Amino acid sequence: MSVSQTEICIAVCTRNRDLQLREAIKSLAALNPSDDFQWHILVVDNASEDDTQKVIRDAIAAYPQITIHSSFEPQVGFAYPRNRAVRETNSTWIAFFDDDQIADSDWLIELWGAVETNNAICVGGAVKLRFVEPSFHPGPYCRQLLGETDPDAKERPYGPGFEPGTGNLLIRKEAISECGGFPEDHDGRGEDAIMFAKMRALGHVAWFTPHAIIHHVIPARRNCPSADLALAKESSNAGDFGWIRWGWRLPIISTARLINLSVVQIPKLVWFRFFGTDAQRLDQSCRARFTFGRSIAELRYCLTTLFQRNGKVL
Repeated sequence: MSVSQTEICIAVCTRNRDLQLREAIKSLAALNPSDDFQWHILVVDNASEDDTQKVIRDAIAAYPQITIHSSFEPQVGFAYPRNRAVRETNSTWIAFFDDDQIADSDWLIELWGAVETNNAICVGGAVKLRFVEPSFHPGPYCRQLLGETDPDAKERPYGPGFEPGTGNLLIRKEAISECGGFPEDHDGRGEDAIMFAKMRALGHVAWFTPHAIIHHVIPARRNCPSADLALAKESSNAGDFGWIRWGWRLPIISTARLINLSVVQIPKLVWFRFFGTDAQRLDQSCRARFTFGRSIAELRYCLTTLFQRNGKVL
């Protein structure tokens, strides 16, 4: 590596997805090289109980042309393995990549190009869905729940309501450290969005590029109505994140959401029950479930905050 080149660590956090991990690493091994940077892979095994360690050993043997390291994080979650990757690497930049994804061959080149073009410390890319068994075709809202980005989105800064995702992200390590890392006390409840909100508060701007593409692989068990409804319910349970984003305005916003649910979303749901397609009915059911769950979680958090101080009920 020349003096002028940058070193990027591709961090792959994984738990019990040995088969998907094998394909994810295979796609990374096929990335096109660049004269501007070098990269290596760091696989963080989040207490897997399957053949993840064997997959890592096999990958090291199968791809001698690239450097693959591994680390072990015993605390199961989302924030813990990401923070482990930040602690383990000495690279200036970290590219987060999920274990159930396939990267386009120019993925990392496009992320780095957006960094240089926008003088950014954080860049996210586009997510497309790849269904293993495409027997069911979800609507746009369910596809968004599954992580798909707007196919018409242009290159622009992220902001409230348009957040980067940690499955397709290139970020300076010091930016994560400056924010205190991924908040482990919010693990599984918007911990990545909370960190990005802290970044904005510090004056850092993250950019989106539609040209850095990854494909999120959706197995058959996740491509069905019951799974989409469960995901909508699970995603709504983050009332404390709403407080961090909106502060004292949160009760007003949550109440407005409930009014919208009653006046707009429920009537649309009834309409689609009789006149819509299966995808429209499921989309609207997931949207209504998410709106109700998120609003109730936020209002509950507001009431708890109002009547609680220093851990004691007034």
